[in-house]
Amino acid sequence: MQLYLFSNSRALQERFKNNEGFLPKAMTLGEFFSQSLFVCDAIKVSPYVRKIILTEILRNFEFLDQEKHYLFFEYNFLGFLETSPFLLDLFAELFASQVTLEAIDKRDIYGEYEDHLRVLSKIYSIYEQKLQENGFYDYPRNYEILWSFLQKFEQIELFLDGFLSSFELKVLREIAQKIPLVFNLSLDCFNLEHYLFLNPSLKADHSYRIAFPSGEILDCQEKRLCSMIELQSCDLKISECAFAIQKINDWIIQGVKPQDIALVVPNESFLSFLKVTDEKKNFNFAMGIKSQSLLALEQSLQKSIYEGEEKINFLSCEIEKYAKNISPALRLKIDEILLSYQNNQRLLDGFSYEQIVAFFLQEIQKFQEDDLSGGQVRVIGMLETRGVCFEKVLLVDFDEDNVPKISQQDMFLNTPIRKSLGMPTLKDKQDLQKHYYLELLKNANEVQILFLENQLSSFVREIGIEKEIRENPYSLFAKTRQEFVYQEEEVFEALPLGFKFSYSNIRVFQTCKRKFYFHYLKRLQEESANEDLKIGQEIHQVLFELYSEIKDFSQLKERFFELIYQKQKEEEDIFLQVEYDLAKHKMIAFLEQEMQTPVEKILFLEEKFCFEWRGFTLGGVIDRVDCLDGVIRIIDYKYTDQFKLVKQQGILYYLYLASRFPHQDIEVYNYLLKNAKLERQIITQEDILEFEALLQEMRDEREFQKTDKLSDCRECAYKILCNH
Repeated sequence: MQLYLFSNSRALQERFKNNEGFLPKAMTLGEFFSQSLFVCDAIKVSPYVRKIILTEILRNFEFLDQEKHYLFFEYNFLGFLETSPFLLDLFAELFASQVTLEAIDKRDIYGEYEDHLRVLSKIYSIYEQKLQENGFYDYPRNYEILWSFLQKFEQIELFLDGFLSSFELKVLREIAQKIPLVFNLSLDCFNLEHYLFLNPSLKADHSYRIAFPSGEILDCQEKRLCSMIELQSCDLKISECAFAIQKINDWIIQGVKPQDIALVVPNESFLSFLKVTDEKKNFNFAMGIKSQSLLALEQSLQKSIYEGEEKINFLSCEIEKYAKNISPALRLKIDEILLSYQNNQRLLDGFSYEQIVAFFLQEIQKFQEDDLSGGQVRVIGMLETRGVCFEKVLLVDFDEDNVPKISQQDMFLNTPIRKSLGMPTLKDKQDLQKHYYLELLKNANEVQILFLENQLSSFVREIGIEKEIRENPYSLFAKTRQEFVYQEEEVFEALPLGFKFSYSNIRVFQTCKRKFYFHYLKRLQEESANEDLKIGQEIHQVLFELYSEIKDFSQLKERFFELIYQKQKEEEDIFLQVEYDLAKHKMIAFLEQEMQTPVEKILFLEEKFCFEWRGFTLGGVIDRVDCLDGVIRIIDYKYTDQFKLVKQQGILYYLYLASRFPHQDIEVYNYLLKNAKLERQIITQEDILEFEALLQEMRDEREFQKTDKLSDCRECAYKILCNH
């Protein structure tokens, strides 16, 4: 019996789609390794469970203060949840490349990653320990080959589209000692050097059938680029859609079968344009579509209120309410997640119901269901093209930013270290994508490449396509001959009489005078606050309610938890519900400190003020003003991990209280809520003079120029108005 192995399931299906009768034994490489390798006294950890284990480790890990910034997450549950996939991918990549963290440290001669590696090493050590304690393994380090499974095969043929990892190659070498292996490869300039270890005489633009590990060439055929390739320049993405629809219509009229046509999107953001223009539902989105029933389930779970029974059972019951609307294929995936949770409840005991829901929602957000409403023309992503041949191909959005599309943020470790350790470099990942595109262009008999004007990917020139670039004949809008050149706006205006200066507008003025102009003079509304800002505002509101009603400070913590619980019940957003849970833990030290040192009297809470000072109108809101031992204490709450002192805010509050209590001592404090630190800000006469000079500068300002610091523009609501 012969066994056929493929890099992915699409390539497997493509290979045998025209076979009649019984199909030969075939599987993907991933299935082959999972069935061929055995780890004694341990079972493979579920992908859902390993994320829970790592998140729990991160949550309980005793980081030093400086270590909290070494990894790319915020120090809270949601940060851990978002960071765990990054760490798991890194651990998997290290294992696949057969590289240890210690080996990286030895190659890191400049100490660039020294701090990161120290933290990662600690985390990984605990992760491996936790897996062992629970009878799991994640990576088969101490594996045995199941010869009882393999011995029935006389030969194994591999059809490879990508690169083999060091671990995969190691296992295949061991298997090849007893069972003949044959590699089927299509080589080009982008993947040739990765397979020269088989035989140094291999050439680009050829397909080979090679015995492994001897390197004997069993068959060789030249494989050239498709001669019918056209380049079409478009002014708009929606014009690309118009061309694609018309071209597909022309092909079908010529007799091409719709299933032999593929529209390939390098960037899935382009799908929104296709869906809008596909009025006749001719496209089939082969990468899947978002299930409306899953969206309804997500919204329901975000609103569900836990009622105290066993958490996993309660979650299952909530899901069951929507089960009849979910497709059988998706329901099977959901049941798999719930079964993993059910079998590992002890690992979830330390998490709240809301946090378990957050785990679950993160998993199902990736789920897509088959597009059953569309036609036979397939819309696919680059990865779906592997091992698949089409007669006619349309490549849209073929711009420099999309082909190849690799995020440098996904690449931990620099290229020299990766290269010295035999790990994939950024260039390797780019070459792999280019290889997939080149295979697509070789296997088709006609290709149309669409791109936005002057943005064609340099990959086209790299593979030697020297074609005339045509303009889109099916553009939806007539092209104007008039050229529009961006002209920088000059803004000249004076502050209105009686303008009220506050900490907020002072801070914006110092950051960017143009933003100050848009927000405070033109009064252009910004978008609503983000979740991080919202939770801080809600904590301020809870503290206002708490101190407004509390009489006995010994009940401070108990009443705070009650108020948080009320807010949590009213909140529909599941992530904010989780943030409320975190706030209970983060605020304990603050509450206990407050219970131990009650103040004589709270004078003001959320005090809104407006007063005149040296010809300026000043205003704002003070979180809290206490009286302790005859001293007026201004308290400003800071619910943040990173606090940077801003003098102007404290000076503004000081001046107001000095006008109210001219004969009493006044002190200004910032209360860092998460670590219960009360930090005093000393206000000097020099600070007050500098503050007055700043107000005068604001009053005198006439030309509101843009900031030169572009990092301040990233999250700015007005950046499109500034052409940034």
